Amino acid sequence: MYFLTAYLVLIFVMAFPACAAPVISGNPVLIPATEFQGIMKGDTLHYTLRGKKGKVRIPDAPKWPYASVLNLAVEQANKIYVPLIIQSPSRPNTPLGPCGAGTEDSIWIFGLAANRATIVGKKVVSSCINHVELKTEELGTPYDSIAWDAGKGAYKIDWAATSNKPESTGYLTYKTGRFW
Repeated sequence: MYFLTAYLVLIFVMAFPACAAPVISGNPVLIPATEFQGIMKGDTLHYTLRGKKGKVRIPDAPKWPYASVLNLAVEQANKIYVPLIIQSPSRPNTPLGPCGAGTEDSIWIFGLAANRATIVGKKVVSSCINHVELKTEELGTPYDSIAWDAGKGAYKIDWAATSNKPESTGYLTYKTGRFW
């Protein structure tokens, strides 16, 4: 009897996959750019996910002079993870000194659930002070060096070579609800 019940459940799930429980384990899945778009307005992320509009206040946003949404949102167990690029001045108090007009750019990953946003990961991606540059920065499209790597379940970041460092690649990898 147990075998017959298990067999019938398997047939039902195969015939009606939309009724199956969501996958809880494994890597997050990239949401196609056609299904997720977002824009920052002040301290609020306004987004459209699969045709439904939403908005959520982002913690600490008023401190950021510039924030932009990367269309690389991923989904895992009914939670959406949205990467933002946060750009701030390198040395706002010494605008005429070294890196006075430079910027410090970081990727911050926010987890969205139940109309709340929480920071679940962050990493510096470009820095005038530390001489760190994204690989595509020299081409005028700096954030194209950031991509989703489905095999690793991670945001992949490619850095350019500098006078004292070779080209390199780094990852913000998903593990138990955070990006490390």
